[in-house]
Amino acid sequence: MKNNIESGQLEKKISSKELKELRAMRWLENFRHLEPKDKVFLVLVWRKLKGASAISLEGGVPTKILNELKTKIQEAGMLFKEGGLIDEETQGLRKGKVCLVANNKEDLNLISNLWSGDHVQREEAEKDLFSEDEKRALLQLEPDLIPFSFLLPMSRENLESELKVVHKWVKEIRLFPIIYQLFLNDFRLKEQKAIQKEKI
Repeated sequence: MKNNIESGQLEKKISSKELKELRAMRWLENFRHLEPKDKVFLVLVWRKLKGASAISLEGGVPTKILNELKTKIQEAGMLFKEGGLIDEETQGLRKGKVCLVANNKEDLNLISNLWSGDHVQREEAEKDLFSEDEKRALLQLEPDLIPFSFLLPMSRENLESELKVVHKWVKEIRLFPIIYQLFLNDFRLKEQKAIQKEKI
């Protein structure tokens, strides 16, 4: 039996387990306590294009909301672990409650270790990484990739393989048009705010 899922692009023979997972992911589309970027990461972890990710809930969210998120992430077949509270933006996360999500125990343990204790203050290993301006110039012929390239540290050494990763990410997120559009809108808004800040 074919199930025509909302986007029309995920139409295929689907098991009841897969349908339950997909419904949980559809619920997350409209979950307003996560940033669009974090929803992108959840899709990528769910689709096994990323092993694990840290996401953050806005500060002051009731325990009920945290439990709802945990339940839906687990219903989607992923592993969930509560992290600590952060009181300032770090590692691309806003201040609030850190949650760790993975699609396997090994990656959950790895990301848990990175976020425990002093590891929170870790920095990217010194690489020859592209700046955001360099990414814009590099991808000017493929502007749709630019927002997603900002989610991945890209080095000159591994440019070809990392560009393939970005292409895969964009292709996958487009299967979730609500999350795709939310992320693009959020990216553009932040870009406009940055431009206005520079003018002041």
